[in-house]
Amino acid sequence: MVIGEGAVLTLVGITAGIAGSLFLARFITSVVYEVSPTDPLVLGATAVILAAISVLACYAPARWASSVDPASLLEKQTGSEMKERQLKLMSVHWLFRNWLQTSQKLFQFIANRQMDSRRRIDP
Repeated sequence: MVIGEGAVLTLVGITAGIAGSLFLARFITSVVYEVSPTDPLVLGATAVILAAISVLACYAPARWASSVDPASLLEKQTGSEMKERQLKLMSVHWLFRNWLQTSQKLFQFIANRQMDSRRRIDP
């Protein structure tokens, strides 16, 4: 159920993202380097990678939710335990967000290195 809801949100986001990139393709042309903004391979690979990351991000909460008996949890859980569980879920979210930011910086670094090397080769 949790993974299914996450998958639906992911599909909506990917569809909106692809539609937006196709709509704004002429503006994106100046940003991308040696790749067409409407390249189906790039759009498809991006969609697959984002979908896989989304499923992995939904897996941890789904696994935890499926292993817990809701009735016994509500009976036994105190306020501090609830805060502890929320902190665990927030830490997973924090790790995922930082991983995305780090990978984005890495891709920018690689793109900048490729542009710099091409500038040195082509006067």
